[in-house]
Amino acid sequence: MNDIIKEFEIEGEIESEKGFVFFNKGEFSEALKCYDNAISLNENNCLYWFNKGQMLSILGKNRDAIVAYDKSIELGIVRKDVQFFKALCYYLEKDYEITIKILNSIYNNFYDNKKFLFLKGVCYNKLQNYENAILYYNRFLYYDNQNLQVLFNKLECLLHLENYSDSLLQCEILLKLNVGDKKEELFYQKSVCNIKLNNFEESIICINIALEKYPNNNFFLINKFYSLLKLKKYEELIDLCNKILETDFKNNNVLLYKSLALYNQKLYEESLNLSKLTIEMILNEQNKNNYRNNLFRINVGFCLFKLKKYDEADDIFTQLLNEKEHKFIDVIYGKILVSTKKKDFNTSIQYYVLALEINPNNTILLNNIAVQLNEIGKYYEAIKYLDNCISNNSNLPNPWKHKAYSLLKIDKLEEALININVALRINPNYLSAKTLKIEITQTFINKINSQK
Repeated sequence: MNDIIKEFEIEGEIESEKGFVFFNKGEFSEALKCYDNAISLNENNCLYWFNKGQMLSILGKNRDAIVAYDKSIELGIVRKDVQFFKALCYYLEKDYEITIKILNSIYNNFYDNKKFLFLKGVCYNKLQNYENAILYYNRFLYYDNQNLQVLFNKLECLLHLENYSDSLLQCEILLKLNVGDKKEELFYQKSVCNIKLNNFEESIICINIALEKYPNNNFFLINKFYSLLKLKKYEELIDLCNKILETDFKNNNVLLYKSLALYNQKLYEESLNLSKLTIEMILNEQNKNNYRNNLFRINVGFCLFKLKKYDEADDIFTQLLNEKEHKFIDVIYGKILVSTKKKDFNTSIQYYVLALEINPNNTILLNNIAVQLNEIGKYYEAIKYLDNCISNNSNLPNPWKHKAYSLLKIDKLEEALININVALRINPNYLSAKTLKIEITQTFINKINSQK
């Protein structure tokens, strides 16, 4: 009996060796057959199961590979990397949380292993846990500070975290290396970061470098258009748009920024006509872009508002709000402007509330809704919004003044005086606040006199 067992073990070793030969030739399916044969001859050999797991993983059969690795562990395999390979299979199956759990269990054996650090960083990245992803990417970079994939992965995480200052530094690190065709992409990302940091001149410098190689790249051009718009270089923006439109007269991005530049130059009729023509062109396209079309419609609404065609503007904004496909905060602002101009404060307040659902801490919105609540005599509600506004930024004089007005109207004169004094301390030259202080003071004196 022992001789038979020994014979099986020998035959198993032969099959295993044949599997290794096929593996070296890259014939993984044949290698897998050999390891299956070896297991059929000696199913208690942990290395056969491990090797089977390796072949299954290479062939993309990760779930089966996990079973084989588990069997090798059960049989007492001493290789420290079997758990790592098992984790890799779970990663390839997109089970990132299980991958991290396994990696945590073998941390002591692999804490300085680059593959371990990279895999853990990527898993956290996939789970959108960008802080931890950066932690492991940084540890990887301690051992290999020029690994392009890890450096780009770290940049991706920094951008997701909206850490634009560090993203700029990361771009600079990458640009010192041989990044090949990704050079222009990095200058584009630098441009994006500078826009987010309000460095519009720097943004243009960066995007111009990217445009040298790809002069017609829409993403690059949009960054330049946006930066020129924010710098109020409207004529330069219009000239650039006209130059591109000479050869690409249907480019919606270019037409949009030209419309916006004309609007900001107060050429409302020209902006309106260009937007209307572009809308007609988009609607006639086979694959019309509704999102882009709606941006032009918004511009039409604001042009009509500036041209004092309030009813027409209101119709545009109402239509856009009734459509569920896209929601724009600018459309809500448009409704607020039109309603306010019509002195329909109840309606404008409804849209202020809607806008505050999107931007709950916007001090301009909080202040302005309070002003309109004061207009219709809802002073207590106005005070609530003003308190919220002040808690977000106590250095603005307007909320203090408007709160003083609300308090005056509800006969809380001492509090009104305190608030108006704060407004004047912030801005001693605030004329309407000085006038209101006189009114509060006189009302206070009259009240005292009437009680005598």
